[in-house]
Amino acid sequence: LTLAELEDRSVEIETAVDATAGIDHWCSGPDWTFSVRRGFAPSSEMLALERDGSFALLSAHPIETGGRMFAGFEPLWGFACPLIGRSIEVPAEAVAHRLGAEPNWDRLVLPGFPEDLELARRAAGPLSQLGPVGGMTGIVRQVARLDGFDAWLGRRPRTVRRNLRNATRRADDAGLRIIDASAEDHLFERLLAIEYSSWKGAEGDGITTEHMGEFYRHLTTRLQERDRCRCLVAQVDGSDVGFILGGVRHGRYRGLQLSYSSRVSHLSIGHLLQLHQIRLLCDEGIGSYDLGMDMPYKEAWADHTEASVTLVVERA
Repeated sequence: LTLAELEDRSVEIETAVDATAGIDHWCSGPDWTFSVRRGFAPSSEMLALERDGSFALLSAHPIETGGRMFAGFEPLWGFACPLIGRSIEVPAEAVAHRLGAEPNWDRLVLPGFPEDLELARRAAGPLSQLGPVGGMTGIVRQVARLDGFDAWLGRRPRTVRRNLRNATRRADDAGLRIIDASAEDHLFERLLAIEYSSWKGAEGDGITTEHMGEFYRHLTTRLQERDRCRCLVAQVDGSDVGFILGGVRHGRYRGLQLSYSSRVSHLSIGHLLQLHQIRLLCDEGIGSYDLGMDMPYKEAWADHTEASVTLVVERA
């Protein structure tokens, strides 16, 4: 299957993703994985297999020893599980059969399995015919439970609630305005302009970099086309000074990017955008907010963590 053919089967792939118990359904879907491939490795060799409504979405990458490994479309962070389907043995068997006949590879890396290991063990059975199968700790994500704005806010530490109240007063005095830009034309260009005015832009980081920029350009477009984009822009005196970007799917909001101009760092724009977005998500009935990779500053916003494991097969 080519990427164009996979695009035509996005609905089938999302169905297979949703049938795979315990994985990160948001990042394992085409919105994320296809965008990562287009942004970071558009010309890398692709191995996409389909069997009985299940899929294995792999790509080949060089490794430090000079050999070649197969991994998912999104091997950078390990959010996405590249084997998807109601019976995980089906895509695992398809991979084992295909790579068993492939002469030039050394390692298979499959991230994104749930930490209870049940799914990983089931996948490891067919894969073991390729060589020894090992496991390693994968990604850990911070997640907030959105069971109503007041309930969510009530679980925040007292100091956080006080700081948010003070920040809201300062921002009101400065004339801060937050608008919904989710469906705007040329949204990515607007966000890019804000990013250039931030510390990320000053350091050549974030979506101002070539590959991250292409990734988020494709991702933003896909989300908008499917009415999944959620984006707020902050303004002071009519000028854009910050944004928060994310996407919704099946009751979960996935945070993607947050940025603000260095000249308004004293106004806690980032915190206020988070607060405003969470209020809107609760009003919309979204049940959870995946803040992404575990980082200390996210703990004040989240309620629990969700972790994954990665399977590694060394060719016999």
